[in-house]
Amino acid sequence: MADKRTESRSNNPLLSKRSKGDSVDPVTTFLASPFATENTPRVTTAFSVFDSGNRKRVEVEDIPIVVRVLGLYPTDREMKDIVAQTEDPDFENYIKFDKFLPVILKMMEEKKYPPDSPEVLMQAFEYFDPKKKGYLEEDFFKHILTISAEDEEGINKIEQDLENVHKSMELKISISDEKFPETPPPEEEVVEEKSKKKVVIMEEEEEAEEEEEEPVTVEPLSSDELDELLQVALDKETNTIKYGELVLKFLSCQYYKEPKL
Repeated sequence: MADKRTESRSNNPLLSKRSKGDSVDPVTTFLASPFATENTPRVTTAFSVFDSGNRKRVEVEDIPIVVRVLGLYPTDREMKDIVAQTEDPDFENYIKFDKFLPVILKMMEEKKYPPDSPEVLMQAFEYFDPKKKGYLEEDFFKHILTISAEDEEGINKIEQDLENVHKSMELKISISDEKFPETPPPEEEVVEEKSKKKVVIMEEEEEAEEEEEEPVTVEPLSSDELDELLQVALDKETNTIKYGELVLKFLSCQYYKEPKL
C-alpha cells in the first residue's frame, strides 16, 4: 500500500512538487479549478474559430472579437493590455493560446469589463443629437462610424458642427429664461457658491494632471460591419436610426443571449 501511494504521488505533478518543497504553480492550480474546468471548452471553441491551422495562436486583430464573444467588453486601452499579457513572444502580432487561456478565464471569473449601462450608451448617442430628436440620419450615422481616426480635419468638422448646434440650443434656453427672470439669491450665497465651484475646478484640474492618459482611438467600422449594424439599426421607412430602440436591442443581446459556440 505504501509503495502504491508513493507511486501515485510521483505521477501527480502537483503532489510531486509539494513533496520536493517547491511551490505549486498558481496558473496550474487555477486551471484545475471548477470555474476554469467548466469554461475552458468555451474559450477553446471561441479561439479555434480564428485558429484555422490549429497552431494554438491567432492574429492580434482577431482577439477583440474573441473577447467580446466571451462576454467581456473592454475599452481599446484595456484590450491593448490584454494583448500585452497574451502575445506570443516568438511570433509578433500573434496571441498564444496557452497565455490567453488563464488570463481570459480569470477575467471571466471576476466579471471584468461588463457592458456599458443604458445611460452611458444613450449619452453617447445624444451627443450626436443635440436637438434631442431621438434619432440620427442614416448618412450622418454612417459617416461618424466609418471616419478614420487619422482624418483630423473630418473629425474636427464634426465636432465643430455639433458644438455650434449645442451653443445654439443653449442660447435659445438662456433667452427663454430671460423672459422669466428668477429672484437673485442673497450675496452671501453667491460668494459661497463661487467658492465651492473654485474648489471643484481645482480638484478636477489636479485629477486631470495625475491621469495624463493617452487619448483612446476607435477603429472605424468596415463596410461589412456597417452593413450588419444597419440591418438591425435602420428604420427603412424614415432612413433614420432611432437610437433608443437600438440601445434596447444591443442590451438585450448582451444581457440575455448567451453566445452559441
